[in-house]
Order: sequence, then C-alpha cells, then structure tokens
Amino acid sequence: LAPPAVAQPPVRVAIIIDDLGNNLVLGRAAIALPAPLTYSVLPLRPYSGTLARHAAAQGKEVMLHLPMEAGRDRPMGPGGLHRAMDRETFRRQLAASLDDVPHVAGVNNHMGSVLTRQPQAMRWLMQDLGCHGDLYFIDSRTDVRTVARRIAREAGLANAQRDVFLDNDTDPDYVRAQIDRLVARARQRGSAIGIGH
Repeated sequence: LAPPAVAQPPVRVAIIIDDLGNNLVLGRAAIALPAPLTYSVLPLRPYSGTLARHAAAQGKEVMLHLPMEAGRDRPMGPGGLHRAMDRETFRRQLAASLDDVPHVAGVNNHMGSVLTRQPQAMRWLMQDLGCHGDLYFIDSRTDVRTVARRIAREAGLANAQRDVFLDNDTDPDYVRAQIDRLVARARQRGSAIGIGH
C-alpha cells in the first residue's frame, strides 16, 4: 500500500490589476475577468469613478492607485503627491484622490520611486490614510530603497508589499512564467501578491 498523501498547506495568491481609469472599454474588460482580482484605480481620470463603481458592483475589491513622485521627472498625472508639497497641500491632494474613487478598501503607489524613499512623506501618507477608515496600504515596491511599508507598520496600518510584477514584458510566455514565479513564492511563504496592468 502507498503511504497516505501529505496534504500541502493552503496558499494564498492575490493579484492586483493597476492603472484603471483612462479607458472605459479596457477597464470593463479587465473587471470582467472571471477571478477574484483586485482593481487599483487611478484618481481624477475620465472613468475612475465609473470603473470603481462597476468593479464594486461585480463584487471585486477596489483600491486607489495613488500617483507618487518618480525619478527622471516622469509625469504622475492628476492626483500626484511629491516632495515639494507642504503638509496641508499633501493632505488635501490625498483626500481629493480618495474622494474621487469610490469603494476604496486600500491604496497602492503608482510609480513613487522617489516619494516612497522619503520618511516624512510616508509618515504623512500613513497618518492621513489612518484618518480615512479601515484602509490598508500595499507597497508596489517600485524602488528597493522604499520605506513605505516600514512606516505603514509603525503607524499601525494594515500593509503588505508586491512580490512579483506580472507583465513588465507583455509577451504571453513571460507573463505565464511570472505567474508561475508568483505561485512558487506563495508556496514558499504561504502567500504572495502579484501586480499586473
């Protein structure tokens, strides 16, 4: 007789689809994917509110994809946070972005390779997020020097970080390999987060 099979512990994989808000057709197609995905919506874009409401109506989780300062003067688009902001401007900009995207459960950074390295800006962010209900923060890890998650923990905010970018290259074989990498990471750690676009 064969020995009884050893049950593998359950693992959890979360996939966030970023950058919704600019294109209604593509946004609706993404939301229609038959999986419990999370959709991160850019603020102050033509279809931000429409797509956030549509995702929520489909039982999908909605996040705010918050633009943050990146290197090389890359344009952030509307709602962007940057180092030169004073405290009140920073607070008002974040509040406007949160108000623009309904049904938000959490926030992750759009770009942010510069701002997520700034301890003071991240303290402001986590303090302000704590004033807007039971939100969580996911660090997209666009720079290895990020301090965002550490400061979210210090602020007592529920938080996590991206493990794998799924589609930096849109070749289907590359994306499949990245999904395999995400699953392998989840098997090692018990859970993992992937971000696609």
